[in-house]
Amino acid sequence: MVQKSNIYILMLIVMVLGLIGFIYTQLMNEIPRPPEYKPTEPNQTTPKEPETTKAKLEPTKKTSALDREDNEQKNTDPTKPAEIIKGIKERPSAVLEKDEYYLTEYRVQKPANRVDPIKLTPASTEIAWAYQFDGSVSGVPAIKNDVIYFGCYDFQAFAIDLNTGEIVQKQKLFSQPIGSTEIYKDTYIVPQRNGTIQCFDMRNGNNVWNHRSAVHIKPGTIDVSVAGIKVHNDDIWISKHWGNLYIINANTGVMQADPGVTYESRINTLAVPFQKSLIYPNVAGELICYDITGTKQQWIHTIDSGYMLSLHSDNKSLYFNTTEKECISFNPNNQKVNWKTKIEGFGYNSIIEKDGVLYLAAKDIYALNKDTGEQLWVYKADSKNGFNRPMQVTDNLLYATTEEGQLVQLNRKVGTLVKSFNLNEPIKNGLLAHKGRVYVSTTNKKLYAVQVGE
Repeated sequence: MVQKSNIYILMLIVMVLGLIGFIYTQLMNEIPRPPEYKPTEPNQTTPKEPETTKAKLEPTKKTSALDREDNEQKNTDPTKPAEIIKGIKERPSAVLEKDEYYLTEYRVQKPANRVDPIKLTPASTEIAWAYQFDGSVSGVPAIKNDVIYFGCYDFQAFAIDLNTGEIVQKQKLFSQPIGSTEIYKDTYIVPQRNGTIQCFDMRNGNNVWNHRSAVHIKPGTIDVSVAGIKVHNDDIWISKHWGNLYIINANTGVMQADPGVTYESRINTLAVPFQKSLIYPNVAGELICYDITGTKQQWIHTIDSGYMLSLHSDNKSLYFNTTEKECISFNPNNQKVNWKTKIEGFGYNSIIEKDGVLYLAAKDIYALNKDTGEQLWVYKADSKNGFNRPMQVTDNLLYATTEEGQLVQLNRKVGTLVKSFNLNEPIKNGLLAHKGRVYVSTTNKKLYAVQVGE
């Protein structure tokens, strides 16, 4: 009985204490609180760091190599090695990118309708025929079996029978073409700015294959991805805009190799074969040499100043002209300069060779002994920009155009004028001579077949 009474007493005490606690809580809730009072809560966040401290601790955000602004400080001395700034490596130059690529008009979007060209009535007996296109011809056309092949900036490619002057093929392109059309066996190949390469059959017009490589887009400027292509044996060497030289199979368009550098340095002119190697230049003033398969880099050489605007190989030496108005002969085997000579201006892919003589258009036209650099003759331009585009030589003649629209036919051995024609339209491309005619395009979006004789 005693034990049970003790239990009851304990239970009663617990109940009394609980009642007292309840009454106390109620009384406290009814007491008014100061307006500024707030219940204290656990702090769930860490104190905010000062912006200066935060900036020091966080790594700098990496941006695209294409994000560099024009006002960013960079090297202005073309004799110093190019710096890598935000992934881009280049030397300063007075040469404009649009001039190097011959671009005269630019469309971001595809045309709503791909317009048919208009065959013009020749205004002169010297013109065999002429066409007006909706976009300028890109680069230098190609000829096979008396048919001329080329791409236009209106997203189209054409084939014209040279005997009749009639269009025999018209092709749709994915993008605006860039550089010159190339021929491989019975196909013609059109490189395009957005990274596409299209191959068409000459015989039936079929699209044999398409190749598309990665692209970079540089807002507000010329978004060139491909600088041009060169067919070598069964391969196609694609000069890319950010430092790579893609090699694809000419029969299938399938990638074979991807030689290149880890930084972006625009390849502004085509690669050339040299013995068992391939060599390509960039705007950092570098010559980059790989084995002919493009799988093993052999060496990189930086020239003394500027960068190359043309590159020619005879398998004994390389020849190039530069943004610093020099023409140079270079020995790749020992990476030494054979000779160099000063010239008057710029020339874009404008070196050609015949019978041991090097011909260069760089404002004036130069004939140089390729072994010594001696000037054999110089034909002076009488216009501001003069001769600066690809030329063509035959057994006895040389053909060249000025940027201002003059077409000249010279005796290539002595440099004297044979004939001159003035188209009175700006010319930004090279020309093509074939069977007594010269085929030349203008920035007025025209293609002319000019009678010159043989």
